[in-house]
Amino acid sequence: MYHFRALDKVSLQQLAECFNLAFSDYEQPICFTTESLEHYLTASAVNLSLSYGAFCNEQLIAVILNSVGVYMHQSVVFDAGTGVVPEHRNKKVFSALFEYTIQQLKRHNIERYYLEVLQSNHHAVSIYSKKGFSVQREYSVLTASGPGHGGDNHISVIPYQDFTSFSTRFSVEPSFEHTSYTINQNSQLFEVLYLNDQAYCIYAKRHGEIIQMHYNELDALKDVVSALINRYPSAMAKNIDCACCDVIQMLIDIGFVEITKQYEMARTI
Repeated sequence: MYHFRALDKVSLQQLAECFNLAFSDYEQPICFTTESLEHYLTASAVNLSLSYGAFCNEQLIAVILNSVGVYMHQSVVFDAGTGVVPEHRNKKVFSALFEYTIQQLKRHNIERYYLEVLQSNHHAVSIYSKKGFSVQREYSVLTASGPGHGGDNHISVIPYQDFTSFSTRFSVEPSFEHTSYTINQNSQLFEVLYLNDQAYCIYAKRHGEIIQMHYNELDALKDVVSALINRYPSAMAKNIDCACCDVIQMLIDIGFVEITKQYEMARTI
């Protein structure tokens, strides 16, 4: 009834329709246009040749979108989006598609598989645990609305591809999506706010999402992030390692609010 294949020959329209339907009954439904989906695939460095779908009578009814890169010094994939349309759930479609995906990734010498899941989604955490995934890190996801606290004095902005990074004593260890390897695939999408030799923040130009934070003194980073909030109606700090308690508290102090927590999970392929 079902067959599986890579998604590199599937149209953006078909991908968007499947993805939107798969998430239509979620608490926060997803509604991609072909344009917004294309931007998401680009920004997330999704490799459609190593992403896979389940088809029923040539209708795409489930997808696993994978980013490919280097993380923790290994060749890995990251699950950038998985969904099954409602009428095909509870028919073991996901399990079959996942096993097919693992087989294909082995052929391409991928070493580890990473994903992120809401800590509150106990069902998903349980499913992935049964498939060999274990928790690696815990993340906080926060948002803030402008204006930020403090002015933009001495804060500079420059395109990411033109920025020469400087050494700092501290960094927030990024998630897979936010590693330099990943963002270098599409460097034109990012900018840098910096206080020279003190702190800098890499962020997505389109919506002000914080990608990386590096600093010598926390107060300097506070000034940089406040300047970012001043530039956008709202900003997001996604996947801040919960071990970085001082950075999370600084974000809360300048107006960020934690909206959810996630687990990073991984398994060997």
